[in-house]
Amino acid sequence: MSKRILEFGKGLLGIFLFFAIQIGFQIVFYDIFVQKNFLVNNILLLIMEFVLMSILILMNRKKLKNDYADFNENHKKYLKYGFKLWFIGLIIMMISNGIIAGMTGGLASNEEANRQLMLQYPIYMVISTMMLAPFIEELTFRGNFKDAFKNKKVFILFTAFVFASVHVLNGITSPLELLYYIPYGALSIAFGKIYMETDNIYTTMVIHSVHNSLSIILLVIAYLAG
Repeated sequence: MSKRILEFGKGLLGIFLFFAIQIGFQIVFYDIFVQKNFLVNNILLLIMEFVLMSILILMNRKKLKNDYADFNENHKKYLKYGFKLWFIGLIIMMISNGIIAGMTGGLASNEEANRQLMLQYPIYMVISTMMLAPFIEELTFRGNFKDAFKNKKVFILFTAFVFASVHVLNGITSPLELLYYIPYGALSIAFGKIYMETDNIYTTMVIHSVHNSLSIILLVIAYLAG
């Protein structure tokens, strides 16, 4: 029991660092950010994520090392299983997103914010969304909590709720937007199930990266199309 409590505390620490480092960077480098230097701001944001990623690596170095060896040997089996579940989660996410967008009259605030960031900081957003964010988010919202739960279903539901909350509550402007817990929750449940069944964090990192990369590609195509 005490070990699980410690692991849960580790998970909460990871979430605290996730927000504290981002907020801290914006406060410390506020004078630089407000100058709106395109290249400097993109670089600063990338440094911020590398700092967070480095801390998470130190917190999970043993797990990452062991999982890497396992993933290197079993990646085909893990990814085959993982992509099947991801596709189911993606379909649910797309359908529910469309229904909710029709009800609310627009995109989720989190999605709108990401589109604005893409315009302001494209270098940062492409590198972060496709490579850094999947690594950081999988460790923060799933990897750090894995050993804190004995029951797989409780782990999956808890981490899905936390992951969805971070995305849904980001800039929320209407109670109706709480419905976006459905699409984000569906995808997160898929990721949680994949992680628990493969017992390897790299499986969800890779699939999360593919998911985000497709989102970025579609976003770029939409902008180019006018």
